[in-house]
Amino acid sequence: MLKNMMLLLISLTVALGAGEAMLRMFTPFPIGTRTHKSIDEKYGYRLDPALGDVDKAGFRDPPGAGHDFQVAAIGDSMTYGNNVDSAHSWPAAFEAMTGQRTYNFGVGSYGIYTYHAIVHDALAAGAKGSIVAVFPANDFAVVFSACDIMNARSDFWLSERKRLHLQALSVTREVTRSARMRNP
Repeated sequence: MLKNMMLLLISLTVALGAGEAMLRMFTPFPIGTRTHKSIDEKYGYRLDPALGDVDKAGFRDPPGAGHDFQVAAIGDSMTYGNNVDSAHSWPAAFEAMTGQRTYNFGVGSYGIYTYHAIVHDALAAGAKGSIVAVFPANDFAVVFSACDIMNARSDFWLSERKRLHLQALSVTREVTRSARMRNP
C-alpha cells in the first residue's frame, strides 16, 4: 500500500512539473514577470507589446484602438481580463453593448495612483469619460501598487504630489500601526 502511494505521489509530481514546463514554453504568461513589463515613470510600468494582443502603448487593445476612443476602462487584472481572451474582457463587452469606443487600460497590479494618472491622460486625449473598476482589497494598498509616487521623478508626479498633498506611508510604519491596533 505504501509503495503504491509513493508511486502515485511521484507520478503526480512529474505530471504537474511537465505541465508547468509546457505552459511556460508555449504561453507568454505570467504577465507578472519582468520580461513582460517596461518601466513607465507615470504608470509604474506597461505591458510588453510582444505579449499577445497588447498594443504599442502597452495595453490590451487591438491596433489603432488608442485613437478616438470615447470611454477609458481603467483597472487592474479584472479589467485587463485575466484568463479570458480580449474579446471577453468587460471593456470589450461594454463597447459591444453601448457602441462607445472603449479603450482597455487594465493591467494587473495597477492601483489608485496609476488610475489617477490614466484618468488624467484619457480625459486630456479627448475621452468623454472613464470607468474606473476599483477593487478596494488591493487597489488602495500602496505597498503593492505598480506606481511608486513617493520615489517617482516624472514631472507629472512631482506636480501631483505637491498639488494634492499626497503622502504614502512607509511599509514599516503601516505594519507597526496595524499591529498596535490589533494588540492594544
